[in-house]
Amino acid sequence: MSAARYADILFAKKPPGEESNLAAYCEREGIPHILFENFSQVLPLVESIVKGEITKEEALRKRRVC
Repeated sequence: MSAARYADILFAKKPPGEESNLAAYCEREGIPHILFENFSQVLPLVESIVKGEITKEEALRKRRVC
């Protein structure tokens, strides 16, 4: 969790029907993050960032891909 502050973009996994400890920590600490349920949801977003189609700031505004 201590490294969460230093990530360029942070993805926090939230399994269906469960809470995410990382997301809760990020909320408490004001750390921007994006919630996801499985990596197949994250991959298109990461590809868009790598290709320069969107910025990490634009991605973080989504806040959730699940």
